[in-house]
Amino acid sequence: MEELARIYGYNRFPNTLPAFVGAVVELPDERKNAKVRENMLALGYDESISITFISQQDAKTFGGGDPLALANPLSDEAGYMRTSLLPGLLNMVSYNLNRGTVNVRLFEAGRSSKSWATVTTSAGISASWPPAMLSPRTFTPLRSPTRSFT
Repeated sequence: MEELARIYGYNRFPNTLPAFVGAVVELPDERKNAKVRENMLALGYDESISITFISQQDAKTFGGGDPLALANPLSDEAGYMRTSLLPGLLNMVSYNLNRGTVNVRLFEAGRSSKSWATVTTSAGISASWPPAMLSPRTFTPLRSPTRSFT
């Protein structure tokens, strides 16, 4: 088919896009998710997006209940649907701290699976390195986002 188009001449085809016939539908939680995203970004957090597959150990540690196993997993470390956003956030924080980032402030608004239901959740995490920098003031940034939502 492509060869026929090349012989006929690509420039002889009309240069138009198909008309849009559908409608844009706002998802039920879209306004809430936008507010969470807006507040977290305003507080200095960076949005992260993690893979939705986790190991069985992470699923049991962070989820509770029976994790959903994948029929054809990518690897042993990605054989289950995530039951929490925390494993991905913790992996990203450790990745950044191991590469010399001093302060890491991440959040994720996404979906996790609990048994058969899919749940929309949000999570945020803040970390500083080296540990000598940790003090009671270190945890203030964690309280501020919570207060901004009330």
